[in-house]
Amino acid sequence: MTFSIIAFDPITNQWGVAVASRVMSVGSYVPHGLTLPSKPHSRSESKTALVASQSLIPNYGATLVKLLLEEKRLSLESGSERLIEVMRSFDPYLEKRQIAAIDESGRLFYFGGKELVPVATQHVDQKYHASAQGNMLSNPFVTQAMLDAYIQCRRNSSILKSDSLPLEVKGIKGIKGEYMPIGVKGVKGIKGTYMPIDVKRVKEEYVPLDFAECLLTALAAGELAGGDKRVESPYYSAALYIVAPCEVLGEPEMISDNCEIDLREDHSEHPIQDLFTLYELWKSR
Repeated sequence: MTFSIIAFDPITNQWGVAVASRVMSVGSYVPHGLTLPSKPHSRSESKTALVASQSLIPNYGATLVKLLLEEKRLSLESGSERLIEVMRSFDPYLEKRQIAAIDESGRLFYFGGKELVPVATQHVDQKYHASAQGNMLSNPFVTQAMLDAYIQCRRNSSILKSDSLPLEVKGIKGIKGEYMPIGVKGVKGIKGTYMPIDVKRVKEEYVPLDFAECLLTALAAGELAGGDKRVESPYYSAALYIVAPCEVLGEPEMISDNCEIDLREDHSEHPIQDLFTLYELWKSR
């Protein structure tokens, strides 16, 4: 049904979620985030929580964000068992949910219920403060491909960027296997059969991709690896949600508790590509 990546970038001090699904308006219910300053109009000692809540609608991602920020007895630092215990206390449908969260220090939390629609997987890298998760996937390699692409993007810091779309997705023949319906021109597979993206081999000229573009690259990698298994529907929706200090997002004089990027493509045959374009427009605003 849905695949997403949630991450924190300590270099740029940004937290973000990118998500895609074969349902309408996935950005209206999966990503939730908030930053609360410890002092009025101060971001130097702020508390941040970001949640990706998926698989079951309605969800309570906003409620979980507030719990993480406001409940002194509850935090990602206190451990996952306590967090799950609190969620069970008010949610009779918890086993149908897939939830990932991250705090201001990049600590990650993940819960995958026993009643998720298969294929449901999650892959995490604590060093890069990133977690990729999905349910109703076409195969179990989708989230690993997403995580690989994100890490490679952040590690290499420079990959192809052409017409706001670093991955050549349209009109490309399949590379390998039934779960690879489309591929990336000139890309050489590594690490097994799901063909994770080696973007360094696409072209010789590279320009840096930023945190948001790396999240979108991971999302594109998930689609390239098979994505949502409901292939009978040609339409997807996708979203990019980032929380950051105002000065990071180009608003140094703005007084705000929560500067953010909130971009969505609610109904499209190519929503991930559309998000790359929307993000370019956002940067040039």
